[in-house]
Formats: sequence, structure tokens, C-alpha cells
Amino acid sequence: MVRVASTLLICIILNGCASHPRVGSQRMAEGDVEYGYAFSVENVFPYLWYR
Repeated sequence: MVRVASTLLICIILNGCASHPRVGSQRMAEGDVEYGYAFSVENVFPYLWYR
């Protein structure tokens, strides 16, 4: 049972989706910069992003 549970846990971790920046509802103006960070259950470290 432990082997099945650990295999299932590994499969869930490896198949998790990556975090991404939030989806904007409006287009950014030329020259604007936006940055931040996101925490995700699937990632070990916080994900830093900019656009």
C-alpha cells in the first residue's frame, strides 16, 4: 500500500501544471512593465515572473 501511495504521489507531483503570471483583462501599454511572484503547490520554489 505504501508503494502504491508513493507512486501515486510522485505521479501527481510530476504531472502538476506550472504556475504562471495572472492573466490580464486589458492589453498593456507600450513600455509598461509588470512583475511579481507566485506560489504554487506544484512548484518547490516561488515562481518569479515579468512581462
